[in-house]
Amino acid sequence: VIEMGKEMLMSRAQFYRKVNALTGTTPNELLRLFRIKKAASLIEAGDLNITAIMYEVGFRSTSHFAESFRKYYGKNPSEYRDSLPVKK
Repeated sequence: VIEMGKEMLMSRAQFYRKVNALTGTTPNELLRLFRIKKAASLIEAGDLNITAIMYEVGFRSTSHFAESFRKYYGKNPSEYRDSLPVKK
């Protein structure tokens, strides 16, 4: 998030306020949401296992990944995968 602020030529505080004003959420939460959505699309693709997906989207802790995923989708990543329609 600090790097994104630098890329936007803003201080950390300015970037935080701007993102919060535009989205109603913190930059960290917004970034986590993008990562969780990317994880969901990778799960739907079915090419990688859950642990590989977790690392692919930038999480390093399985418990934190599962907690963040559950917060957004209401299911653990494996429950989400199991609820998807079977591909033919």
